[in-house]
Parts: sequence; C-alpha cells; structure tokens
Amino acid sequence: MDNIGIFVKTLSSGGAEKQATLLAKVLTSNHTVHMILWSDVNCEDKYTKILEKSNVKIHKLKGSFYEKFSKLRHLLSTANINILFSYLTFANAVGALSALRLRTKVVPGLRSSKLSFPKLLSDMAVCNFLTPVTVANSYCGKREFVRRGFSESHIEGIPNMLDSIPMFKPRQVSADGNVNVISVGRFVDAKDYPTAIRAVAEARKSVPNLRYKIVGYGELEQNIRTWVKEYGIDDITDIFINPPHIDKLLSQSDIFLMSSVFEGTSNALLEAIGYSVPTIVTDVGDNAYIISSSNNGMVFMPGDYLGMADGIIKYASEPELRNSTAENAYKCLKSNFSESVFKDAYEKLILRLSE
Repeated sequence: MDNIGIFVKTLSSGGAEKQATLLAKVLTSNHTVHMILWSDVNCEDKYTKILEKSNVKIHKLKGSFYEKFSKLRHLLSTANINILFSYLTFANAVGALSALRLRTKVVPGLRSSKLSFPKLLSDMAVCNFLTPVTVANSYCGKREFVRRGFSESHIEGIPNMLDSIPMFKPRQVSADGNVNVISVGRFVDAKDYPTAIRAVAEARKSVPNLRYKIVGYGELEQNIRTWVKEYGIDDITDIFINPPHIDKLLSQSDIFLMSSVFEGTSNALLEAIGYSVPTIVTDVGDNAYIISSSNNGMVFMPGDYLGMADGIIKYASEPELRNSTAENAYKCLKSNFSESVFKDAYEKLILRLSE
C-alpha cells in the first residue's frame, strides 16, 4: 500500500477537479490517499462530500505562497507520500518543484492542449525534465502535446472515467410526442453553441414537436440567449444554469447534441451515453474514438449544422434507431471508460513507479 497525494489548486466545478476527486475515490481501496488543496476558495460541496465519504484525507494549505509551499513540502515528507498526482499547469509546476530532493514522484496531469504559450512552456519543462511520467486525459491530447515538443516517452494516455454508470434503459416515446434534444457544456467559444442552435432551428422545420434544452454556465450565457431568439427557437428552448440535476435532464432526453470545435475526452458526452441517450457530435478530441462507427452515434465535422440537423431529423423519425445506437455506445462506454478500467490503468502506473 502506497501513500498517494492528489494536488489541485482548488476543488472548483470543473472537469479536472471532478476527475481528481474520482481518482482519489477509486484509489482508497488500495492506498492511503491525501487530497491537497492549494486554496479552499470556491470548493464544490459535492466533491468534498465524495472525498469525506471515501475517507480521503483532505489538506487545505493556508498562508502566503512561501508558507503554502513550505507546508506542501513538509506534508509530502512527513506523510511519506510516494506519488503525487497533480492537475493543471499551476499545480503541475508547484507540485514538481515542491518534491525536488524528496522521495515523492510527481505525475502531472495534462487536460487541454489549447494552452497559452507560457503555460505550454511550463508544462513542457515539468514533463520533459522534472517528472518521470505525465498523464494526458485524452489520446488526441497526447498526440498534440508530442507534436508540440513534449517527450513521447514521458506521456501516458489515461482517459477520464464516468462515475456510477447506470443500467442501460431503452427510451420510450414520450407521452406528449415531443422529441427532446439536449446540449450540455460550459458556455464558451470552444463549444460552438451557434452551430448547435442553428442545427436545432433547421431540424425544427421538419420536426415541429422538437424541444431543446441547453445546460451549462459561463461567459457566453447572454450570447446564447440572444442566438436562441435570433434563430427563432426561444419558444421551444429551456436554458438551465449549472443545475444540480443534470442526470434527470439527461434521462428525460432523446438526443444529445454536441457542436464543439475543441474537446479532450468529453465528460458530457460520456455522461449522455451513460444515461442511454443517442448522440450527435463533432469530430474533435476523442469524440470519434468514443463514437467509433455509425452504429453507436453520429459524427460530423465542426460547423456542419445542416448535417447535424439531418441527424436530428433521422433520430426523431426512428425511435428504434435511437435505442440501438445508444445501446452500442453504452457497451463501448462500459468497456473503455468505466471505473474499473480507469482504476486499473492508474494502479498499473503506480506499480510501475513504485518498482
């Protein structure tokens, strides 16, 4: 049994923080796990509850930068932390520097290849010179980092996991006859909501009983509300701002629509598949790896709102197709993104680093 540390800047509501929490949870069965927070500002209560329920030891560093750095080094030493997993550029750099001349091996986490130049240089230096191995959470991300100068031998791809995959549940045609489309994701440029909104507006011409839910939060909220009105679908669209019941919204949906121009391994896509929702996505990130054939979903080029509209129309007219593609995608999800697969990949990495 090893003492494992997981280091994040804070436990805010984000994909990296969620995966850090899930990693801490799955490793507790074989290890003593310490979650180390540089700051406790904006911490998500739901993540804290998962950690507490899993008996993860939570450490919140306080004081000036120097005081926090000193406390981190002291904790790594006194808790005999063998391996420290860090998430995102700040934690990667601070974690690697704090472990210098200690026995702790630091494993940085790369979550997005779309980094500013200073962050890219920082992560590259940490990966290539200060740490034995770095984890990229997507296969496309690993390829992109290697292309940009990261050492291929120092990067290992371990995709995200989906927590608590429910049982597959075939969709029934709703009593009101409506076909419910849902998009889930932060309100940022990378998600390209204008394309999704245009696709729904176009599909509505052929599917008058279409309904649309947009779920997320972010800087483009007002823009999204404006686009919905401009394309004439405000009467069929509901917008949910960071709701606590996304699972319920997914379970009530017939089609998942993602129009992103950039992704890694999309948590939203995995969650939609987990709730038996057939998907329409763009060919970015690991989407085409997850939706590997026409038998388990539809994949279009970014910006192709007409193709996505045709996909919505086809799904809307064929309930049996919706269920068959959703079931095939679900089988892929269970085989590649389950908790057991995720845990096994990290346990093998820990074993290798402990030798």
